[in-house]
Amino acid sequence: MKITDVQAHLLAIPVKEVDFPFPWKSREFYHIIVEIKTDEGITGYGDAFGYGVPHATAAVINHVLKPMITGEDPTNISSLQDQMYRQTHLYGRYGITTFAISGVDIALWDIAGKCAGLPLYRLWGGVKDMKVPAWAWT
Repeated sequence: MKITDVQAHLLAIPVKEVDFPFPWKSREFYHIIVEIKTDEGITGYGDAFGYGVPHATAAVINHVLKPMITGEDPTNISSLQDQMYRQTHLYGRYGITTFAISGVDIALWDIAGKCAGLPLYRLWGGVKDMKVPAWAWT
């Protein structure tokens, strides 16, 4: 299986400051949906965080990561993740680059789950305990 297309879709959700306080000037909240298509007709979806810089995050996906992973095997997630981090090292290890890579990573895992015919929690080993430890920091 090979990746044939990678696309970041920028969704603009209108908001009023009274509904959702936000620090940036735009009156829209942006959300980035990452879509990865394969030559076997399987499509994976992920979402990328773009806090305050959604257009830049989408541009990294569409213009930097897409050419990097198109033609690659989407089930080789560890190798693709390593490749994306290594080839974008110059741009930094956090912020826009990491936002973009995380959205692609989620879409790749969606493809892996669909290929296996399993929800991801089962693909990752299933439920071992019904309790989930919580941690909070403020």
